[in-house]
Amino acid sequence: MTPKFTARALTLSDFDEKTIQAWEDLECRALEPNAFLSPCFILPALKHLEGASNAFGLFVEKVSNGSTELVGVVFFNCFKFSRHFPLPHLKLFDTKYSFQCGYLTDRDCASEVMEAVFAFLVKPNGKWHALVIQEHIQGTSLAALEHRLAESFRMKWLQFREWERAVLRPTETVNELKDAVSKNTYKAINRRTRRLAETGVVKSNLLYGEAVTTNVIEKFLELENTGWKREHGTALLCNNKDAAFFREMLDQFNRSNRALFSQLELNDETIASSVKLASGNHIFSFKIGWNPQYAKFSPGILNELRWLKPNSELPYPADLVDSGAADTAMYMNEIWPQRRAMNSGVFAITPHGKLVLPLVALASKIKNRKRAAQNKKIETPEE
Repeated sequence: MTPKFTARALTLSDFDEKTIQAWEDLECRALEPNAFLSPCFILPALKHLEGASNAFGLFVEKVSNGSTELVGVVFFNCFKFSRHFPLPHLKLFDTKYSFQCGYLTDRDCASEVMEAVFAFLVKPNGKWHALVIQEHIQGTSLAALEHRLAESFRMKWLQFREWERAVLRPTETVNELKDAVSKNTYKAINRRTRRLAETGVVKSNLLYGEAVTTNVIEKFLELENTGWKREHGTALLCNNKDAAFFREMLDQFNRSNRALFSQLELNDETIASSVKLASGNHIFSFKIGWNPQYAKFSPGILNELRWLKPNSELPYPADLVDSGAADTAMYMNEIWPQRRAMNSGVFAITPHGKLVLPLVALASKIKNRKRAAQNKKIETPEE
């Protein structure tokens, strides 16, 4: 009997334990792993983060021989209009803490899942004129499938911009730092490492599972709430809802050993800490914090160097570690040698949506020029 694929829209109040468990199982076998589409991330985000209340999930199920299996999950934000598009539209779920958007699809039926998603978007009398996409991966089989199906559904694509993100692929990662970075960067890192060691005992830790205690989490929040982040109000502790989201999210990931903390210690004092989230065989950087009193040693950078070599301390194999860093984050681009192609853009769905694309394209060009001018003036601090 030929399987049937159905899609149903769900909001936060619709999720029960059975649905959440099926979602977690799907995450483990997803064609394209994404921690930012995990129930461990999405559910706390919907509960705590501002702007997430306008979201819903599309759950695609395969019905075959009387059984039903969840094979696809996509989340959307709804907008009457936004700076990205002037008409009612959807956006692949995005928060200020989402560093990669996309689709969670079963690796064995990704085509059927994506077809069900696009059929939902273009259904007759649909009220959405476009689908906006940010922080999107290029060059994967899922990305190629997305564009192929969008074309078959007569959608029109407009790219806002493209860039490269620093990543690590452990099987390809070099074993020597000097082979991964420039000569000047290598000298600077060695100098800072040596000078830090001259001040005391330096130790690097990787913590997960039971080792991720309340003290570890709160120490990270304390470090992240220092320096320019605190001054600009971007630290997690600057907003009670953001802090509540972080603590609940970490608790959910940590239940399955998927919250990873890297720590750099000096004389038993943690001077840098970073959080990474695991999903499938990929690891995603989330946030870093470091003590500005030790800024001359670049503790945040030294803490990230541990990921350059294949890490046998991990509780599971990882094929890719995504930095989540902006293209202007020179500190990360200097020490993580590999790259991943990223882009952002919009699929126009309706005739009205396609009609305003030239206006959207013009606005995008203006934004890109402003961004380029700003990038020449500033260099992103350690983030």
